[in-house]
Amino acid sequence: NSATPLGEPGSVAPLDESTVGRLRAWYADRDRPLRLLLPDRLSSVPDGWNISDEVVVMAADIDNLVLPEGDPVATIDSRPDRDWLALYRYRGSALPDFAVDVLTAVRGGKVAFARIGSEDSTLIAVARGSVTPAYDGRIWVGLTAVEVAEEHRRHGIGTLICGDVVKWGR
Repeated sequence: NSATPLGEPGSVAPLDESTVGRLRAWYADRDRPLRLLLPDRLSSVPDGWNISDEVVVMAADIDNLVLPEGDPVATIDSRPDRDWLALYRYRGSALPDFAVDVLTAVRGGKVAFARIGSEDSTLIAVARGSVTPAYDGRIWVGLTAVEVAEEHRRHGIGTLICGDVVKWGR
């Protein structure tokens, strides 16, 4: 639903027109409007653009987190499969055809797709993790696309899969 254009490490600068042009063309090829996701630490808003849907991103020092103990419950894969994609709903909607390209994209890091299945192999939870370096040398573990099947919510499964993704990232 949005692009996060990354510049040179350590730079926080306005986007140049060639980058915006390439992004606009990529979205136009997919019949989508260009929306930018611009973390304060990476870029500034281009002149003339509207700001909407501000998002708060929470962060924690994973070395000091208390995570669920024991062996991982989730299985980690390098790509989402058909079942993973079928369970995940972005803002309640099915994913568009180009979702795999967006979900698997990571710059200078690694991405993982976690899953927890039931005893009969029915998929009951999914999550996406990414590990990427920041310009200051810190390593970030991003946790997104967390989904628990409706009938399994409020039983701690979301906590388990998130803990396993953070353990993978650590």
